[in-house]
Amino acid sequence: MIPKEILEKVRFLEIQTRHLVNDIFGGEYHSVFKGQGMEFAEVREYLPGDVQADSLYTSADIVYLVNYTFKGGPSPQPCAAAGDANCDWTITASDVIYLVNHIFKGGPPPCDS
Repeated sequence: MIPKEILEKVRFLEIQTRHLVNDIFGGEYHSVFKGQGMEFAEVREYLPGDVQADSLYTSADIVYLVNYTFKGGPSPQPCAAAGDANCDWTITASDVIYLVNHIFKGGPPPCDS
């Protein structure tokens, strides 16, 4: 937790700009990142725990996640966040256990709140 005296100091911070901006493109800048962008249609949805991106929860997802977590295997697809079955923002053995519980014991589906 942040100490109270620091919070009091932060409350009185003032941010000053070099000049005011009054138009829609006022924040326009040149990015240091080069390359092609991506179309929104290229962005794929994912199911937490479905690390093979086949829209199914199977034992293959468990094996894939064990390989990634403990052996440095390939990253979950389509993104690493797909491996976060319990939605705690980290990929650990607890995600493997969560998937095993769901698939073999009828536990709650990944990220079920």
